[in-house]
Amino acid sequence: MGIGQGESASHYQGVSAMLAMTIAIIRSAARDLGNESSSVRASALEYFNGDAFVDHCKSVALDHQGVLDQVSEIVRQDGVRKKKLLNNLIGEINEYG
Repeated sequence: MGIGQGESASHYQGVSAMLAMTIAIIRSAARDLGNESSSVRASALEYFNGDAFVDHCKSVALDHQGVLDQVSEIVRQDGVRKKKLLNNLIGEINEYG
């Protein structure tokens, strides 16, 4: 149903806000992969390897396997290369939100 067919504009705004929040969660976890704290990086990896990440990706039509492939490459890198890969991933995530 479209807005003119019984759905309210506020419903669509609520859905939009939820999608934006989901993208923000994924983006935050991606940024955490570059954190100096090993515990923060470990928490981000735990998120990316969990069911919540897959569910979040499905809800915003983001290719979770593609993101996981990039995450795997990021964790194997150091320095400038890691930062570039992180920036690329975050840029791709930003395209969705």
